[in-house]
Amino acid sequence: MLYRLGTEQAISFARQYIGAVDFVNPSQEQYIAAVEKAARFPDQRITLCDAVTAILSE
Repeated sequence: MLYRLGTEQAISFARQYIGAVDFVNPSQEQYIAAVEKAARFPDQRITLCDAVTAILSE
């Protein structure tokens, strides 16, 4: 949304729906597991966000 419609639309969307969603807050253990997962693939450009998403999806 940010790249297709622009910053204003993305912010407006976020403000409208922020109260309607349940946020997932990773624990410290999940962050540690994410760092360990990303470290297993040194030849890949895996962000912490990507790694946390992978851990949460497991």
